[in-house]
Amino acid sequence: MSTEVFVSYSSQDYERVMPLVDRLRLAGVAVWVDEGNIDAATLWSESIVEAIAECRVLIMMVSSHSTDSHNVVKEVMIASEGKKTILPIYLEPAEIPAKLKYQLTGIQHLEWFDGGNDEVFETLKDGLAKRGVTVDGKFSTTEAIVQAPKKTTHKPRRAPNRSAQPTSHTKNIALGAFAIACALLLTLNFLNIDKAKKTPKNKEPIYLPVSIPDGEKFYFDLSSQFHQSIAISPDGKWIAYVSGAKPNGNHTLWLQSVKNDTKTKLAITQAVWGLNSPFFSHDSRWLAIFDDGELKRFSTDTHELNVICDESVTYGGVWSDEDSIYFSPYEGSQLQSISLNSSSEPETIISKTQLDELGNDDNLKGFGRIDSLPNGKGILFSSYQPLTKADNGSIIHLDLETKKLTPLIKNGFAPKYSNTGHIVYIRDNALKAREFDIESLIVGPEEVTLISKIRTNPFWGNAQFSISHEGTLVYIPGTNIAKGQFAWVDRNGVVERLDQFKSATYTRFDLSSNGEKIAVSIAGKRPDIEILDIQNGSSTKITTKGMNWWPVWSPDDSRIIFVRSNSADRFHQITEVNSLGTSQEKILFSNDSDIGPDDWSKDGDKVAIVDWPKRTGYLDLSKTPVEFKELTSSKGSSIFGINFSPDGKWISFSSSIAGGYNCYIAPIGKPDEAQLVSNVFSGLEPSWSPNGDELFYYGSQGMYSVPLKFNENEGVEIGKATLLFEKPWIDNPGIGYAIHPNGDKFLMVVHEEEEVSAHFNIVLNFDTLIEQKFAELKNNSQP
Repeated sequence: MSTEVFVSYSSQDYERVMPLVDRLRLAGVAVWVDEGNIDAATLWSESIVEAIAECRVLIMMVSSHSTDSHNVVKEVMIASEGKKTILPIYLEPAEIPAKLKYQLTGIQHLEWFDGGNDEVFETLKDGLAKRGVTVDGKFSTTEAIVQAPKKTTHKPRRAPNRSAQPTSHTKNIALGAFAIACALLLTLNFLNIDKAKKTPKNKEPIYLPVSIPDGEKFYFDLSSQFHQSIAISPDGKWIAYVSGAKPNGNHTLWLQSVKNDTKTKLAITQAVWGLNSPFFSHDSRWLAIFDDGELKRFSTDTHELNVICDESVTYGGVWSDEDSIYFSPYEGSQLQSISLNSSSEPETIISKTQLDELGNDDNLKGFGRIDSLPNGKGILFSSYQPLTKADNGSIIHLDLETKKLTPLIKNGFAPKYSNTGHIVYIRDNALKAREFDIESLIVGPEEVTLISKIRTNPFWGNAQFSISHEGTLVYIPGTNIAKGQFAWVDRNGVVERLDQFKSATYTRFDLSSNGEKIAVSIAGKRPDIEILDIQNGSSTKITTKGMNWWPVWSPDDSRIIFVRSNSADRFHQITEVNSLGTSQEKILFSNDSDIGPDDWSKDGDKVAIVDWPKRTGYLDLSKTPVEFKELTSSKGSSIFGINFSPDGKWISFSSSIAGGYNCYIAPIGKPDEAQLVSNVFSGLEPSWSPNGDELFYYGSQGMYSVPLKFNENEGVEIGKATLLFEKPWIDNPGIGYAIHPNGDKFLMVVHEEEEVSAHFNIVLNFDTLIEQKFAELKNNSQP
């Protein structure tokens, strides 16, 4: 009889393990167990490796002895690499060590304390049978392992999520009679995925709207605007999405079965960087998601949860065929990977800082949405930058062995490789495609438009679509959510739109100290700094050459500083001009990497600067020449948005050093003595009130206020953060709002109409659509 179950244990647990082994053998289970004291062996037997390769299930007898055993760890590693089912059985309460956390954390387990009992043994037999193991002369394929009744608890690194509950699909499907019929067609299509290999596919694309749970919608809010919110599994059987009951950043992660429309609530969050950018494993068994400083995964079968690793402010990830996850933490300034078959920590493959130090010949701006090519052919990613012009960045190929970067497409983002031999990407709120040879990395010159009106945000390089290996597209319909109009929003959330100014894609802006004028640039072919007069509605350009953005007013409103880059965006200068645009421009500071001014101190001597992503500090204008003084290094995190207090003694800033973003204040001469301000709800982009006794910042729900009380000893008492209003606004690089000098209202960019959808769309036979569009292009080009 061949081996079906391999038992891994420590020799010190021999007396506790063998009675269970004997019971399994009496039940007809073919068990392989080393009875010669594995831990004492000086040579690791080749027969052990062969037995693991042959088995269906590896049972690890968990105890304080086995988790410290080098050979037990090796056995579990080999089983994991061989994609064997691993079943932990606890002999006693035990901590899961870091070297086994990827293999064991979150996996369903059994407890065999004090010799176990009949109920646990029957559960074990049922679970083994479900995995195809012969038990009592037969096996079952329908029953699942369930957790035996607990007599005590152990301490895994992360407790499984027990809150997931399916919802009724009968009340959640319908956008009218047409949608019901579409849902039935969708179900029939996926019920016959296996049959499709034997029978011809319907070659016509089918377009279907699919509703999400009652009361849930895809809102634009202060969290979702940064992230991808929807994904479909490679086999096309699961769709994951993040939605909310209202536009306040409280989000729910759902897993929806395409086969039977069951919708399961997996998790909820209130964090700005919570539950975002879902993606599936290559075998569709796992759903991965970033959640406020942690990369997590849920089983699509059991919904069990475990933590893969820590992360910080990540812009997307992908799970490769080789069981590695590639992701872009620290606002896309690094590209990291982690292997799911080892216990190692994430490895940095490449970073923007490294490229800048080497000259950054490809002018890489950051690592946006990522896709993994089949057969280890490298990865694709968006080299995006916060939108400054009518250009959505570029698409780059990275060879993982040589680290060679190859530019593929200009003016596009969010790439996805199609098995039809095309690269699919976003530009102008639409899904585009070009032919692409993954061997030669040659991209065809012709472009076709596949689907229009997909929700996108070129500010942050995200787009709400996903494509399965089976050839199905899912997407959230919508617009370019970076486009809006200026408005005043008071402390109660009441909006007063500034209709004298057109709706546009406004980038970083600043408000004059008297609250009467706005300095801003608008994304275009060559952005300029414009002065908008709120009183009379006029607009005046004060720059005429180069690419210009990120303006900041001087304290007396007489001057403007801004960033100027050349046409190739190869150098960046902090430039000064008078607010009328009539004076000669003065270059204050030059840099090869991306820089931006965040604030100008009230005494006029300091200009806060972010040298992204390396460091933050200020320009000392009292020195000749102007000197850059570093306040804090990023130290592997993302720090930005330095603001000076009205008296010039303190600074405020945002930092991701603790995972997701938080807000801090510190004495300007002692930045290492920073104190947390976002003490109730996490958030970012803090700004001082005009008199300095209050700090504002935004979190997932909206705008918050924190009272501050300074004492004579230069200390500060930080009050409790309270929510002012929930109204979402369009955020842009730097600090995406400005405070009126009376402190009673905020200048923001908001949408003309609410951006919301109660459904997502599916396109079946999407591969066929790609082929049809290129066939049409070829036919139209013939004489």
